[in-house]
Amino acid sequence: RRAAMQKRKVVQYLSKYIKGLNADQVSSRLFSGEVELRDAEFEVDPLRKLLLGTLPFTWEVLAISCDRLQVQVPWSALRSRAVQVKVGKLRVQVADNRFRRWKRGMEAAEVELSA
Repeated sequence: RRAAMQKRKVVQYLSKYIKGLNADQVSSRLFSGEVELRDAEFEVDPLRKLLLGTLPFTWEVLAISCDRLQVQVPWSALRSRAVQVKVGKLRVQVADNRFRRWKRGMEAAEVELSA
């Protein structure tokens, strides 16, 4: 029962960052500091704000998804140990807005990264 409540809280919090997130995609043991997401498609707008200044200014992020995301939070040692984030296969689709002047559609590229 507690695990189901934890999952609901994780889904509720992360839904603003992940499209269509449901409890079947989440595995969590919050008191142990572990959360895993599977087949996540991220909401682009909140991530654009986080990525502002890290990508070339002409690039626009169109889509971001990953097959697995694991987060480990060391609750008992937050000041001395880092939070660990492990990402499986990450797909990022970006467009270069410089091409808008010459073409009706934007040139888009998809990058796939694997850990």
